[in-house]
Amino acid sequence: MVSGNSFCKLIIAHSIGNRLHGIDMLCPFMPIKVPLMNCVYSNIPSFPCGSGFARSPILDTIGLVLINRLAKQEARKARVDEALCLNEKGLLAKTSMSNIFLVNGSILLTPKEENGILPGITPETVLELASQLNISAFGQDIRLEEVFQAQEAFLMNSLMEIMPLAEVNDKPVGSSRPGPVTLRLMKAYRKLVLTSRTNEQ
Repeated sequence: MVSGNSFCKLIIAHSIGNRLHGIDMLCPFMPIKVPLMNCVYSNIPSFPCGSGFARSPILDTIGLVLINRLAKQEARKARVDEALCLNEKGLLAKTSMSNIFLVNGSILLTPKEENGILPGITPETVLELASQLNISAFGQDIRLEEVFQAQEAFLMNSLMEIMPLAEVNDKPVGSSRPGPVTLRLMKAYRKLVLTSRTNEQ
């Protein structure tokens, strides 16, 4: 755990029927520790959306949700935060709720879209920020053992934003602390979110 300035995000929500209503509040400049994520490897395969795994987009989505829930259950059983998912080729895809990025030197790596990443604008945003920070970024085939060879790693989704990855299966990833590239991207993404919120007001 690393101390530093960060942000506390509080979401208060309640459900009415099938809808979820909430108040999203951001409290800046609260001196809290940067949290780290611990993962377990999941033997539940992932698959890319629209890959033909199911015969319709609806069944495809249902299959993806089921896989994510099963992977999350494995993480809870192991008493860790997340579960890494491999696709049917044994390549790294994602976690149950986020995409994964690795750092080697000044190069940012992430699984290819066709390998089963979670679709959306969030991974694209990270790659755009990396380009703005002159960080070389590539999508490529990544095997599980490459996670342990990485100098840094982090998970990313729109809710938790960028979260450093500390260990997988009790094995450290890098130094088990947020590295310089991860911290630069965390700062840049947080600035982007704050700017977007200000423009919406």
